[in-house]
Amino acid sequence: SKDPRPLRDKSWQHDTIRALTEFLIETGYNQPISTKTLQTPTSKDFQSIFKFLYAKLDPRYVYQKKFEEEVPGLLKGLKYPFADQISKSQLYAVGSMHSWPNLLGMLQWIMDLIICVDKLNHSPEFDGQPGNEPAFQDEMFFKYISRSYIAFLSGDDNYEDMEQDLTIHFEQKLDHIETEISKLNKEIEQLQQEHEGYVSVESPLVAAQKEHDILKSDTEKFTEYLNHLQSKKEKLQDSNVALTEEVQSKEQELGQLEEEKADLQRQVDEQEISMTDVERMNAERDQLSKNLNTANSRLEEINKTSWEKEIETQKKLDDVERVIQEFNSFAYKLGLIPSDSPYANGIEFDIKLNQHATRVEEMVSVDIKNVIRPALMELRSNLNSSLHHTEDEAIVLQENLDRLTETVADKLDELKSMENRIQKLVTQHQDEKEAANRENTASNTEMDNLEQELQRMRLEGNTGLLGSQQRVQKIQIEYDQLLLKCNEKKEEAGREILRILEELISFKSHVENSLSDLENLAKEEYQASKEGLQSVRGKSSKSDSAVNSPMVAGN
Repeated sequence: SKDPRPLRDKSWQHDTIRALTEFLIETGYNQPISTKTLQTPTSKDFQSIFKFLYAKLDPRYVYQKKFEEEVPGLLKGLKYPFADQISKSQLYAVGSMHSWPNLLGMLQWIMDLIICVDKLNHSPEFDGQPGNEPAFQDEMFFKYISRSYIAFLSGDDNYEDMEQDLTIHFEQKLDHIETEISKLNKEIEQLQQEHEGYVSVESPLVAAQKEHDILKSDTEKFTEYLNHLQSKKEKLQDSNVALTEEVQSKEQELGQLEEEKADLQRQVDEQEISMTDVERMNAERDQLSKNLNTANSRLEEINKTSWEKEIETQKKLDDVERVIQEFNSFAYKLGLIPSDSPYANGIEFDIKLNQHATRVEEMVSVDIKNVIRPALMELRSNLNSSLHHTEDEAIVLQENLDRLTETVADKLDELKSMENRIQKLVTQHQDEKEAANRENTASNTEMDNLEQELQRMRLEGNTGLLGSQQRVQKIQIEYDQLLLKCNEKKEEAGREILRILEELISFKSHVENSLSDLENLAKEEYQASKEGLQSVRGKSSKSDSAVNSPMVAGN
């Protein structure tokens, strides 16, 4: 057959020469070697490399013929698939461009063969640990049957060591299963604790998102409040400009009044007024002055009262705004804002304050008494009902967990009972085997004695020939009976061993099925509990992981 390898490809030759050089150096080749040497090797170099590689496969081989005549037979002995392509002429002209590619491919094949053999020789064998071999039972039964059959063919009827090894391995397997069950139970408890922790604690991402939304809402409200203060500032500035203009107007009016007063004073000075008129006018002036002072005092009291009321009103509005902000913050945390939140039911709980409203009912954006308060009362009632329902489910889950715990304990008791039964069967089998061995030994002793007696009787001569023959026949009959009895004991022991093996296999299948059923039941209960808890508490939370606990991984 044609070699499918690209033997004449330069890159393939370069890679193969490099790999062969590294392999020779690593394996202790005792001659100078380099990639340049293998580009155009001499016959001496090739022979040295071939003998070094072949010695790795057969260290005791001694070359008896000429190298060129002996190599084709060695390659056929190694089952080299392209041995017919290696001719003696190529071995005589190793470095030629027609010979070297085929010889290089042959050396590469021998190098790969050495690597494979070395891996097989140094591969880790089965260490007898139940958890390290997936087909543990098949391995043990195969070893036991192989050793027993070899002993049977060799005529050895003593299987005690092999059965003891098999018993030890199965005890190790049972110990390993118990360790795995304990380990899985601990993992289940740890996973349940982690699950409870994930369910009871709000997700950090959801909490951060809620905090972000609250801060965003607060930012919008502070921006709105700043805009309100800016508009208020603009209004105050407008009022200040208006007051300034009014003061200027009043000053102009005062100047005009001063001028009118001067004109009136000149007119008065020019008029002829009697003392009575002067006294009357002075009295009227005093009265007007008193009335003016009284009016000014009253105006000051009114302005002071108005300013205090305005300050008190502003404080009340600030308190109301703070309460509204707190309400909106709590409502958002509870999932009531926005209106499409899980618990909002389409109701707008976000209250906005209008400080410029002219009527009280227009100061808030939502009717608190007729809308907000009834909705909150209904929400509290629903949450109380959900809380009671959740507590009932928690009680049911705890009962299911207790039931599962009892089931596991029952299975462990059943496993222990089966182990005791196996131990009793093994002990019974050993006792019966020892009894059979004792009988076999006694039979062999008796047969030896009978043979000695037969020999003695033959040596006594011809006297009593008839009696001797009868005695021989009797002894032969007894020997045949003992041999038949021994064979029956062997068959009975073999059947007993097969029965014990069948019971062990049946027990293994029973344990695997029980553990599988227990695992499925635990998974169903866990999935049901997970869905129940998520439907009540996890409406806005995120579960991180789903628990899958294989309870029969060791099997």
